[in-house]
Amino acid sequence: MAPGLQRSETSFRGNPHGAAPPVRSTLSFVRRAQTAPPSQEAATKQETYPIYRLKWEKLKAFLERRFPGHQFQERVHKDRYVFTIPESLTSEEFDAIADERDKAQNEGTRVANSPEPA
Repeated sequence: MAPGLQRSETSFRGNPHGAAPPVRSTLSFVRRAQTAPPSQEAATKQETYPIYRLKWEKLKAFLERRFPGHQFQERVHKDRYVFTIPESLTSEEFDAIADERDKAQNEGTRVANSPEPA
């Protein structure tokens, strides 16, 4: 030690012996991350849409056009359809679903309210 310098004792909080905490290797995490198989569930998003005035067939047809080859099952929770998709829907896509819902509703109303032929 250099002359005139005093040795100061340092201790790490929580360690009564003053030793440094052990260094953890992140190698095991990296190894697990590399060997874990990719899961389809991890790559999908769960989305919901209100049931109100929308038949499942209409929503399913829209989703099948948007995500070809993806399987959809009808699930309902608290008056909302619940479905799993590969990526989130955009606001434009939600608007397109609403347009399809409204178009189907208007077609049914038009037939019911049309005057009888003379």
